[in-house]
Formats: sequence, structure tokens, C-alpha cells
Amino acid sequence: MSESLKNSSRVAEQSSASTTTRRKRPSRAKAKPIMDARAKVISAFPWAQNLSYLEQQQFAEELAHHPRDLPNGQLEALIVSWKQRARRAA
Repeated sequence: MSESLKNSSRVAEQSSASTTTRRKRPSRAKAKPIMDARAKVISAFPWAQNLSYLEQQQFAEELAHHPRDLPNGQLEALIVSWKQRARRAA
């Protein structure tokens, strides 16, 4: 009988231990991005290095927040205008 009491107390200890909350690993969505917007722009558009830091940020913002329904021609015009600006700055 004492053996069954020992076993029941072990089960109680195990069940109480399993109900403790564990810390969750942060989700990948909340993890910091590897590259910031500026670095992404420079990797995609190497000529953007000729722009000032502020202009690089503005270019990244305009690209990131352009309307989804913006026609390809207008998007290309946006990129060309920034490319010309970078050439003038060089």
C-alpha cells in the first residue's frame, strides 16, 4: 500500500509540473529584420548609394508605400526619377 501512495504522489508532482507555463520563443514575425529598408534599397538599386542618407530613406519609403494599383509605367517613372537624382548627386 505504501508503494501505491508513493506512485500517486509522483503522479501528482508530474501533473503539477506539466501545468507550469513555459516562456515562449518570440515569433519570427516579431523578430528584427536582418536588413533595414535602406539596405534593401541599396542591394536592389546600387545607384542609390549616390543619394544622401535622407534621400535613400525617402526613396525606400516611396517604394514601400506606393499604391498597389499604381501602373507599372508610373512605378518605373518613380524609379527613373530617383535614378536621375542619384546621377546628379554623383
